[in-house]
This record gives sequence, C-alpha cells and structure tokens, in this order.
Amino acid sequence: MKDKVAFILYGTDEWILEENLEYIRCLSVPDDVEIEIYKQDSRQGVPECLENGRVQSDAGYKVYLDQNAYIIDKDFIQKFLDVFRQNPQIGMLGTRGYLWNQEKNEAEFEGCNLSHVYADMSFVRELREGTSTGIRPVLALDRHLMITHVDTPWTGEENNFHITKSVELLHAGIETAVLVEDKPMVLFDNGILAEN
Repeated sequence: MKDKVAFILYGTDEWILEENLEYIRCLSVPDDVEIEIYKQDSRQGVPECLENGRVQSDAGYKVYLDQNAYIIDKDFIQKFLDVFRQNPQIGMLGTRGYLWNQEKNEAEFEGCNLSHVYADMSFVRELREGTSTGIRPVLALDRHLMITHVDTPWTGEENNFHITKSVELLHAGIETAVLVEDKPMVLFDNGILAEN
C-alpha cells in the first residue's frame, strides 16, 4: 500500500498559486508514494483554509505550503518521509523554526532557506540560522512550510496558528522539528519592495 502525501497550497493570488504548483509537479515522487494537491484561498483566514485542506484529505502526510514558498529540492518528498519514518516522535516538520534562547530571553531562528528579496535590484540570499545540520527540535515552525504526520485540527489566531499547533503537539509528547541541510530546500519569495 502506498503512502499518501497531500500538498495543501494556500494563498490569495491565483497566478502565484499556479506558478507554485509547477514546482510541486517537478518534485521526484518515490514509487511507494501517491500525491494529492489542493489549492486553498486564504482570504477568509489562514487557519480556516488550512483546516479546510486538512479535512479534504485522508493522507498520512500533509504539506502546508504558503504560495510564496517554493520547494526547490527535487528529493524533498523522500527526505521528509525518511525523517518521519526514522523518528516516530516527530509529528510536525519544516525547514525553518524557532528556538528559545534562555540567556537572551528571546526567540531565535533555526534552519536554512533561500529568500528572494526585492530592493533596488532583485537578489537571492541564503537565510541560515543555527550552526548544525540534521534534525533539530524546535518550539515552533515558521508558518510558510509545515509538514504534519500527526493530523490534528488547526486552531489559533491568524498570527499564531503555527505556534498553537506546535504547543499542542508538545503537550501531547510529540516533537516539532526542522530538517537543516547544507543546501536550502525552500525558496521564499517575499514579494516586498524595500524602502530606501
């Protein structure tokens, strides 16, 4: 029996959503995996659209992806499946998340992505936080890419639903983690013009 992976792509711009779908369709799909793709309009609120996507699919793995987050690693599916299969304590996975620095009493990022930045000239930079590669437990994930293997409802407010989910899993004894590699797996296109 094949594992099922659902990509739940959310956003408000139909053109960008369609562009992102092309990236998903270019990913390598292992022979033992079946893929589903759902587009969700997030104008009514991101937690609501994620929940709508969640209940549409019975997939064991669900990839929640912001329209501006493009998966650029062709082997992405196999990599995240390997993490879940080898680490049953992990229920949610991403490529960028938050740790709490007790000495500084503040949140810090962990992970690695590319970021497309618009300024006087468009450029791409690497956002690399933390020092180690591998599987890194975090308190919460960045909201732009979240992969679940534990299927629980999306709750919380517009600005903290990803944190709410991570905290709920933590209280249930389930870890949230990021997969950090030497090369970024995701490009985030911020779409914002910087002011001089």
